[in-house]
Amino acid sequence: VGVLEKDISFGYEGTVFTNVNSALQVAGLSVRTSNFIGGLGGADISREQIRDIFQSLESDGRRLNFLGINREEYDD
Repeated sequence: VGVLEKDISFGYEGTVFTNVNSALQVAGLSVRTSNFIGGLGGADISREQIRDIFQSLESDGRRLNFLGINREEYDD
């Protein structure tokens, strides 16, 4: 399950993503979930970024993804 949102809460993930995970757990479903955060600062979310979301869901499935930000620059 991929959750796309344009906000991030205090902590690690988006608020909608937190709610989706809670609902899945209450329903007794064990599903891999990924959070996609884009449009921060009023930026547009492009079609290419949407395609990247689907490719990510089919391949690596990182739990937290920021659209338009090169994560490798910040990972240590």
